[in-house]
Amino acid sequence: MGSNLPKISLSGFVVLLFSFWNIDLIAQECLPEGMVFSTQAQIDAFAAEYPGCTTILGDVVIEEDVPGTITNLKGLSVLHTFGDYLEIHDNDALLDLSGLDNVESIAGGLNIYGNPRLEKLTGLEKVTQITGSLRIALNHKLRSITALSGLERVVEDVTIADNFRLPNLYGLETLDTIGGYLLVIMSPELINLRGLDNLRQIGKGLLVESNARLRDLHGLDQLTSIGGNCIVVNNPDLRTLDGLNAVTSINGKLQIALNPFLETVAALRKLKKIKGLLQIYANVGLKSLSGLENIDETGIEDLAILSSDVLSICNVKSICNYLKNADNQAAISMNANGCNVRSQIVERCQRKGPSGQPSIPSDPVFFPNPTSGLVTVEADDLESGFYEVSGALGRVLLTGELSNRQLDLSELPAGMYFVKIKTEERELLAKIIKLN
Repeated sequence: MGSNLPKISLSGFVVLLFSFWNIDLIAQECLPEGMVFSTQAQIDAFAAEYPGCTTILGDVVIEEDVPGTITNLKGLSVLHTFGDYLEIHDNDALLDLSGLDNVESIAGGLNIYGNPRLEKLTGLEKVTQITGSLRIALNHKLRSITALSGLERVVEDVTIADNFRLPNLYGLETLDTIGGYLLVIMSPELINLRGLDNLRQIGKGLLVESNARLRDLHGLDQLTSIGGNCIVVNNPDLRTLDGLNAVTSINGKLQIALNPFLETVAALRKLKKIKGLLQIYANVGLKSLSGLENIDETGIEDLAILSSDVLSICNVKSICNYLKNADNQAAISMNANGCNVRSQIVERCQRKGPSGQPSIPSDPVFFPNPTSGLVTVEADDLESGFYEVSGALGRVLLTGELSNRQLDLSELPAGMYFVKIKTEERELLAKIIKLN
């Protein structure tokens, strides 16, 4: 009885056998000891030297030994996974990361720093998970990190530092949780933190430091909890803490310091819990601590209110309750009258308003000032009122009724204006700087 099976020649059998054998090369792991790529030739030869390897198990460092010799990473296009850290640093000619286009996960961490001509992170579009930390630093021509827009999870820290031309953080929109610290340091082109708009939790702490043009913290608007310290320090153009409006708990200290144009901490009104020091110092434009009143004082371990020249409203509920206990430590000095020493605050706290709560002085706070449009008026018992806006020569330019304690100067050109708020009981006056 004849067979209907097709006949296969010896050469055909060998080809078929090789095809089955070649399946085992898919998703092959290699180099448990890791590898340093120091020349373009090593990168170009990788696929031939390690056939079928899609995962490097050990640490990988891409660092040229001769300046300007590594120009692209296209020879690494066979890789899908890094089993440990990937460091790309000190490569003078690298413009982007094309060649890593098939990488989906990095198990250890991704560290991109000191690449002086790197302009964008093209090549990282498929990365969805970094099990370690993400650090992007000292890339002085970096203008975009949008290639990270598929990144869903960073288990440890996210650091953005010393990227002198990076204008925003767009590319991090899909991050919901950062397991470690979020550090935004010395990024002089950032005016806010847009790009982090879906971030809800930070596992260990937040540090926003020395960002020359940062105006507010918008971009963190969905953030509700910080698992450690919250530090906002030395941001010379910071006007408000807007962006932290949804934060309810900080499981560490709260430090707001050395932000000379910061006028208000009102964005922290939802904050109920801290655990550690409460430090407000050297914010020379800060007028009021309204916004801190809902903090549970039992979580405050020490208090510092220092060197804020115009700070005159300190007797908010949380501060009053903390200072009731004479044993609680507090350093208070070099602020405006009413907040200059502990006894002044305690005396004000003892004055009760109609609700039985400490009576807040009626000194109005207008913020932000300077402003590009909307101005909010914060003053005791101000629920409604009418406003007049006059120019430097006294001519009334705008009139209207306050809406949600706000007035809008958007239609006015840049300059200095005088604002008068009239209520049945009083008049409030302020000088406002309008920006373009």
